[in-house]
Amino acid sequence: GLASGDLCKDLIALLGEHSAEPRLFLPLMRTTVQLLEARVLESVLTESSSSDEPAYAPNYAPSSASASVESPTSDSAGEVPAAGLSTQLLERIKPASRSKDVPTLMVALQLLVLLLPHARGSKLTELLRTIVLLLGHRFPKVRKSAADLLYVHLLTFGDPGDLEPMPDAAEVTPAASTALPTTASAVPPTTATAEAEQGAAQESAMEAGDARLELIMGTLIETAWLGALDTNAKPARANILSVLGLPPPMVTAAAPVSVKKVEEDSYKELVCEVGY
Repeated sequence: GLASGDLCKDLIALLGEHSAEPRLFLPLMRTTVQLLEARVLESVLTESSSSDEPAYAPNYAPSSASASVESPTSDSAGEVPAAGLSTQLLERIKPASRSKDVPTLMVALQLLVLLLPHARGSKLTELLRTIVLLLGHRFPKVRKSAADLLYVHLLTFGDPGDLEPMPDAAEVTPAASTALPTTASAVPPTTATAEAEQGAAQESAMEAGDARLELIMGTLIETAWLGALDTNAKPARANILSVLGLPPPMVTAAAPVSVKKVEEDSYKELVCEVGY
């Protein structure tokens, strides 16, 4: 109803206003998690959709209507159309998925998974890939949480169906979250390279359906996500990306970090991993 719509718009505005203030942004995200889990915002996130957007797998979407793929635009009265609310909410939350603060990252991960049923088209592809990439995060507790949340989501909604290509292959998320921080700027991949990787990924995709769903869920539940990153998590993540036809994480080129810098950061990273 109108009250839920106004509440969602207020949340979006507050999340945007306080995105650089962790003491406010994190509680706002936690509040959003509670509202989404209680399905308070479900009606306004799914009640309006673009008539020219194809529907996705019936066993995946909770209702026939969902958010528009297009970026929301304001009308003459300055109101945001209901079809754009889920897109705007996702845009406010997604940057937090690259946070180095574990509590912020964990709550952002919850929100991304909760928003999956409301994503459509290329937005669904991007969002699903963002979540799958977190299966290879350098912090074990983040990997385990991503696997658990994605497993429950797939158990509830089923296979995501045929995934549309992402709108700009050159803008796929780099694998920065899986590596130690560097002091040098990464060299972005070329458009041609990104498009080639996306094309190769789509060719490796399994046909949508129960067989693919069973394979993904089996990988999620059988992999030792708290184990070694290179021998357990990364191969499992690569397998899930492949069967879904999603591009692999970009390997960005950067200047080597000095041993001294890594040693100075080791204690800080340990504290972050524990979650303090």
